[in-house]
Amino acid sequence: MTDLQRSSSDNATDPFLGFLYQLRFALLGGLHLRDPSESVAIELLDDVQFASADGRLRLHQLKHSVSKKASLGPRSDNLWKTIGNWSIKVAKNEVDLNVTNLYLHTTGRVPKQSPLSYLQLRGRDESR
Repeated sequence: MTDLQRSSSDNATDPFLGFLYQLRFALLGGLHLRDPSESVAIELLDDVQFASADGRLRLHQLKHSVSKKASLGPRSDNLWKTIGNWSIKVAKNEVDLNVTNLYLHTTGRVPKQSPLSYLQLRGRDESR
């Protein structure tokens, strides 16, 4: 395989694996739904969306990376793109934060010295 062939096949690998990750995440989340009126959507308002009959939403942005070392520090492009996309949806009234929870998942790591480390599910301290 030439360098050009390897480069183009590597370029398709991460997006494909990311989409498979979305499918698996949605399937697993769907299996945990208790109410038949709840729904799961992929690539609707976010990568994966769970909605209840009363209008409550859980939007999940999934950042999956294999080929490069992923880190979600305060200068992360992935972080700021996600916040930007969420902000646009709120500004356009596509998302009501009173009934929506937003989640960012990564296969990377959040550096301990990062302010984001206080927003993780474990060890969460929003005041810091």
